[in-house]
Amino acid sequence: MHLRSPAAYATSALLAAAARGATRVPIFDAAGAPKLTGTVRVGAGPEELCVAADGNRAYVLNKTGHSISVVDVDSLKTTATVTLPELQTPEACAVGSDSKEIYVVVAEGLLIVSAATNRVVQELPLGKGLTRVVISPDGRRAVYWTLYPRPA
Repeated sequence: MHLRSPAAYATSALLAAAARGATRVPIFDAAGAPKLTGTVRVGAGPEELCVAADGNRAYVLNKTGHSISVVDVDSLKTTATVTLPELQTPEACAVGSDSKEIYVVVAEGLLIVSAATNRVVQELPLGKGLTRVVISPDGRRAVYWTLYPRPA
């Protein structure tokens, strides 16, 4: 489940939430009544997050910090911070079903980032106003939402 702000995603019995203005992402045990189990330090202004299909990693988009924090879900620690020139305005993310690629919506397109190298492998210019992306289970299609109508 992705929400605009705060962003939240549940995996197994854990729930993580990202809220603007924070530098930590709270992690809740959601097996019963939600209980705070810890926090993970991330970059400035976490706004969105997505979790790999294998459940091992979460990717937190730090809008103010223009970066992605890579969080190990088992240890609840940030293992890497990806800072790329293309990440000036990260808006939303999704992880491919094979957990090998992260799809990041930016100001005028979609970045495909390798989960192994934390580098952009492809940049797709799709126009202004993109807000969300969902990747098909087979990884062959991306569905994205935009605020502006497409020219005919």
